[in-house]
Amino acid sequence: MTFEIFLDILIIALLSVGIVYAVILEHRLSSAKENKRELSRLMEQFYKATQKTAEEFMQLRKMEDEARDALKNDMERSALMRDELVFLMNKIQEGQLRTSGAALKNSEPKQAVVRSQAEQDLIDALNVLK
Repeated sequence: MTFEIFLDILIIALLSVGIVYAVILEHRLSSAKENKRELSRLMEQFYKATQKTAEEFMQLRKMEDEARDALKNDMERSALMRDELVFLMNKIQEGQLRTSGAALKNSEPKQAVVRSQAEQDLIDALNVLK
């Protein structure tokens, strides 16, 4: 009879340890399931953020292309306007040279009214250049 009691106590102790271990495992499993759900939710948020970033990157590329095209057009137009201005300035200078040459032939040089010594020096320097 003592052996049976000893065996019963041993079985009760082992079953108690098994039950405690099962409770601990169940707690860990429920914690793992919760972590799995949270990880799944985080992965979904990450996927959405990645998709949004990809879309915004494509929009940024499109804006870059549009800005590049607009800048290229503006540069081409400004180069054309520069060429036209250079052409017009050359024509104006040619016309001024013709008119000033004709005016010099037809009239005597006028004496400038000098207000200061600096003006006199400037007029002298210009006359030397002619």
